[in-house]
Formats: sequence, C-alpha cells, structure tokens
Amino acid sequence: MVEVKPFKGVKYCSEKAGSFSKLVAPPYDIISEKERKLLLKKNQFNFARLSLGNQGFEKNHIAENYTKAAKLVNEWLQKEILVQEKEPAFYVYKNDYSFGGENASIKALFCLLRLEPFENGKVLPHEKTLPKPKQDRLELLKETKCDFEPIMLLDSLQGSGIETIFESKTKEKPEMDFENETGRHRLWVLKDREKIMQIKKMLSGEKMFIADGHHRYETAEKFSEIDGSKASKYKMVCIINLNSNGLRILPTHRALKKVTEKESFVKKLSEFFEVEECEKERMMQATKVGKKPCIGMLFEGKFHLLKNKGKANEALKEKPIVLRDLATVALDTIVFKKILATDLDNISFEKNAEKLIELTGAGEFEAVFFVQPASIKQFENVSLAGEAMPQKSTFFYPKLLSGLVFYKLG
Repeated sequence: MVEVKPFKGVKYCSEKAGSFSKLVAPPYDIISEKERKLLLKKNQFNFARLSLGNQGFEKNHIAENYTKAAKLVNEWLQKEILVQEKEPAFYVYKNDYSFGGENASIKALFCLLRLEPFENGKVLPHEKTLPKPKQDRLELLKETKCDFEPIMLLDSLQGSGIETIFESKTKEKPEMDFENETGRHRLWVLKDREKIMQIKKMLSGEKMFIADGHHRYETAEKFSEIDGSKASKYKMVCIINLNSNGLRILPTHRALKKVTEKESFVKKLSEFFEVEECEKERMMQATKVGKKPCIGMLFEGKFHLLKNKGKANEALKEKPIVLRDLATVALDTIVFKKILATDLDNISFEKNAEKLIELTGAGEFEAVFFVQPASIKQFENVSLAGEAMPQKSTFFYPKLLSGLVFYKLG
C-alpha cells in the first residue's frame, strides 16, 4: 500500500519576507545563470538561495554552498522569515495559467510519501538518471536536513472524494495567493483530521507515476540509507491528477556540438530515415504530437524531416513496444548511438527551438534535432511497463514552483 501523510510544512512569512511573487523560484534544475542572478535581485530571501546553495552556480565556491544554505535556513527560521506549521497538514495547491492563448489550471496536493523501491511497483519511474545531479542534491540534503523541493507525482485519483475535498477547500480563502509570469498561484492548508484520513485511505491503493524529480527521489532513497531516521523515510511530493486537462508534456530538443564525418552524415541518415529537406515552418508543424515518430533537423543551414523507414524500424524492434513510437528513442538509438556513436558530453538539451536555431547560426552547434513531445498516454504506458525513456524525454508543464512549502526533517 502507498503511504502518504501530512507534515509540518515550512513557509514564508510574507509580512517579514516580502511578496510571495518575489520569493518563489523555478525548480533548481531549470534555473539558468542569468535567471539565478535575476532571482537573487528580486528579494534577498528568494528561495533560490536555498535550493541552489547560497552562491548557486559559482563553481569555485561549490563546497561552501551547502553549508551556507544550512546556515541561511536556520537564520531565517530564527528571524521568522520562515515559519513552521504547528501541526501536520496537507497543502492544497492551484495554479491558473495561460498557454498558447488558452486558459488552464492544475490542482495538486503537497504531502509526504513513504519511499518505495521502484521494484515494488508502487512508485513508477519513466526516465534514466545521471550521477552528477544526484550527488549535488545529496550534499544539500545532508547539510540542511531540509527537503526543499517536491517531486511531481501523477496519480489517477480515482477516488472522486478527493476532488470533492479539493473543491470544498478551494472555496475558502487561501493562505497564499499571488500572481507571477507563470499565472496565479494559491495554497490552502488542510488540517481537518477527518479529511486527511479520507485522502490517505483513497490514495493508499493507487500507483504513483514520477513525472518530474527522478534524481530527487533516488537522492532521498540514498539519504535515507545514510541517515536512517524515521523522518528520512519520507519524501515531499506534489500529487496531480494524471488526467488533468491542465497538464501538458512539452518537448526538449537536442543539439550536437560536433558532428563527425559531416560530409557523409546525411547519406548515413538516409539509410535509416526518409530525409526530406523542407522549409522551417513545415518542419516545426510536422514535429508536433503525431502518431508516427518524426524528427526535425537543422544541419548546415538547412531544415530537414527524418521519418523512420525499413532499417530504422528494424533497429527499433530491439526496443520494447512501448518505446518504439517515441521520437527521442529513435534519435538516441539510431542517430546518436548507431550512426554517430556520440556521448552525452556532446549533447545539449534545450526546450526553446528558436534559441537553438539562433545558437546554431552563431556556430555554437553543428546540428540540432527537434523532437515530438510524448503524450500523457505514452508516458503512462512506459511507466506501467517498467521501461525508461532517454534522459529529458518529458518536460511536464506547468512546472511546480519552489518555495511554496518545504519539509524540514530535523
């Protein structure tokens, strides 16, 4: 059975810290150096000082960052910049936002989840992880004893009673209510013992899908092994309905710094794909969500479409059926491994297609590949099958803000 429970969340006191809109931050792993500096200028108590370590990306001070973050969180608690809930609670969250000219929203539940090994089949991953990010998060967790950022879990929330509780709670005045560039954000504190027990019971029989935060989940498991405390056996999570109309998966495109044997590259591609030179607009349109995998490419100033043909389909037969129609799998298996034999050090990941085109024109990259986003159904099928997509195959949107609430283990 999946076990969730309430916790004594730590939150900002806006009277002392300032506007919530200037205190919150994006998840640590999508903050660029430019954005880090802008966040720290917004407010001296901005959450990036904790989630990134006090100096963030200044590599020469990296060993000190975790210690500084630990000192800061204790200092802010003493000065009541941060305050801790007096009794355990769930936290109901709603984000109203606009995307592509349409209004949408997600509702979510912040709670603690008892850590479960993936092999138990209760918490399901869908992506592979890398060692470097996990080491960074482990050092921060060891120093601060704070679980600063939740992982995003998706759940079918089949118990309709949860929606009823959410609807009832969101009619009350929220404890946190602010707007920023990512929409309107509201947070309610749920302390009602009866409703908490109802939610715990309804979620106990569900499978949890990790949408975002694989590295943080595995880090929490490692820390629990090291720490051994009861508190470390739980990870702060934010649970969202898998079937929410407000949830989207966006693509993360790939760029290569170097292409070996450039003269024969297109010829080698044509052995596996139908390679069609086309206008940029056609390529962009073709690489939206589709039934068949399709990859866009910018190489030597020209746009192309790559569509699987015989040899590509043969190569992909080695993969489980749930992975065969994913553009990122075809790209990783055939282009990066079979044709180029390149590694991750040569690959950059970027969500903004126009930015990649601009950087390629400036000579930073020699080839760019534009991928279709996975669908929610593909994500679910891969997770249920116990398979893993290549790194950064899913970019769930909207992203959860950091700094709404966090879990202090000690």
